[in-house]
Amino acid sequence: MDLCEIKESILALDDVMFSRFEKWFFKFGCNGIDKYAKSSKLRQSVLNLPDKNLDSFWEWYDDLCHERYVEEVKNDPISQDYLKLGYMIMSKPDPGQFLVDLFSCGATDNKKK
Repeated sequence: MDLCEIKESILALDDVMFSRFEKWFFKFGCNGIDKYAKSSKLRQSVLNLPDKNLDSFWEWYDDLCHERYVEEVKNDPISQDYLKLGYMIMSKPDPGQFLVDLFSCGATDNKKK
């Protein structure tokens, strides 16, 4: 498979298979480690890419994963709430101390009860 065929194959993966490929790629494939690649022509093709094409693929794939993540978060109200909470915490002057204070207030409230 050439680079274009690999990209087309990845775009055609369903969510479950894409997730499995993503876990494999970021754990083994991006480093060219030939582990768990026997069962997949796609994985083997990625491992066989020349360094120049692998770098290009890696940039494209990283962008694709980011786009999919953004789309997933955009369509999930719970994820939106988590993001808002994270932004609220990170907007504090000292987010770590804010969390310590927040949790310690909860612990003292429980002791009072």
